[in-house]
Amino acid sequence: MDFRFVVLHHTGLKTGKRGDHWDWLLELPKPSMAKKTSKDSSFFVPDLGLDNAVIAAGLSQQGPDRNLIAFATEAPLLSQPAPLLCQPKGAGLLMDAWVGCMFLRLPMHRDIYLSYEGPISGGRGHVSRVGMGALRWLEIGPLHLRFEIVEAEFFGASSHIATPAPYFLSPTQLGCESPKPWSDPAPDDSPRWLLHT
Repeated sequence: MDFRFVVLHHTGLKTGKRGDHWDWLLELPKPSMAKKTSKDSSFFVPDLGLDNAVIAAGLSQQGPDRNLIAFATEAPLLSQPAPLLCQPKGAGLLMDAWVGCMFLRLPMHRDIYLSYEGPISGGRGHVSRVGMGALRWLEIGPLHLRFEIVEAEFFGASSHIATPAPYFLSPTQLGCESPKPWSDPAPDDSPRWLLHT
């Protein structure tokens, strides 16, 4: 089963901690989409029959319409990389441009941001969509996420990915504080998660 993701270019944020950046929003499956097979499982895998306790516990900390896992990163793309878009798998290569980048975990976001572009209330800047597509969840644990991108569009270049490769988001060991799980309502103070293949 496929779920949606978007990448938003967030500009005009004047918090002192972060300037213009990219917001990654990943649609989370509803707990009812999984089958529970073990009381002790710490992972939720849609359509593969593993326990959904992690995702259910995470969603219980959020509002009813907050089912987008959210991360921000300041790297690496600041303009349309035209040479990549000329290649048949341009959108997939653009996805790979973020591999190795540090991601700051944000509080979960509302579904509206899957389609919203425009100003953010409270003078928190403006968002415009630069990427979107479909992902397939492989694993969802408290401190790691594994998924495949099956459809992607970045900067107007789209592609269907015939043989998706798995991507992982997991905390790094940098810093002395313990990272918070993706479901924690409070944001982390420093980049801690790494996108890797």
